[in-house]
Amino acid sequence: GIIKPKAFAEIYTEYLNQSIIYLTNEFVSDKKWLDNFFIAAMGSFGSSELSFASDIDLVFVVSDIQNFPDIQKDFQRLLQKLKDNFSGLEIDCRLRPEGKSSQLVWDLEEYKKYFSNRARIWELQAFTKCRYVLGNIELFNSFFTYYIQTVKQKDKTLVKKEISEMRKKLYPG
Repeated sequence: GIIKPKAFAEIYTEYLNQSIIYLTNEFVSDKKWLDNFFIAAMGSFGSSELSFASDIDLVFVVSDIQNFPDIQKDFQRLLQKLKDNFSGLEIDCRLRPEGKSSQLVWDLEEYKKYFSNRARIWELQAFTKCRYVLGNIELFNSFFTYYIQTVKQKDKTLVKKEISEMRKKLYPG
């Protein structure tokens, strides 16, 4: 039969997901931080709604990052390995705190501070499409539980106001 567009997006997402898992597992097998990280998918990749214009949005999170002084370099090498293996696709890690100008890997506790203190509503909205890819699932669950608790504590009137303002910026007139 004919593959429906949604089915294609899901198949493509699963192929990319499995490729990332394979390449990352191969890369991290000898790393000291092996049990202290997770990778999450974001955006259309995170929600399995990829199109031909989609990029692969990834977030790298580590617990106790201060114990791993070379971790930023390690993840830069991992990111390059992924980019080399997905030529023609953009791998985007800008959905982290402070965007593309910040460090590539963030500590779990720093993410929690970001969610609580600095993240704007539209930034928190981006995490509605966050999905676990690989690494320490308990660490991911802690991360995502904290995110949900943070969102639940937000003033609903403020959330509605900020979403409305963002829509006006995106769709003026």
